[in-house]
Amino acid sequence: MPLNAGHLDRRVTLRARAAGVDSRGQPDGAWADVDTVWAQPMPSKGREYFAADTMQAETAMAWRIRYRTDVTAAMQLVDDDGTPYDIQAAVPAANREWLDLYALAGIKDGRP
Repeated sequence: MPLNAGHLDRRVTLRARAAGVDSRGQPDGAWADVDTVWAQPMPSKGREYFAADTMQAETAMAWRIRYRTDVTAAMQLVDDDGTPYDIQAAVPAANREWLDLYALAGIKDGRP
């Protein structure tokens, strides 16, 4: 099944960890923008649970983008609403036409 470009209707930003360090020489955990691309959101599921005596919420999403080789599970995706998603897996189509990014929001919200 070919990729329908009309379904890529949301702008998302791909981010990677920057190489910066803090005053103690430790990685500062900052994110640097890699690229802004068109994506198709594919809502998956959400859940709520108790951890550390507080209610936690997590949203799982899949995002389909055009195929590229530089996206890894160590990266982050930020949607057009500003919500950060930690990429869990980047799965290419067999024909390398698109890349499905499986991501979670709400757990760490982009924090290291």
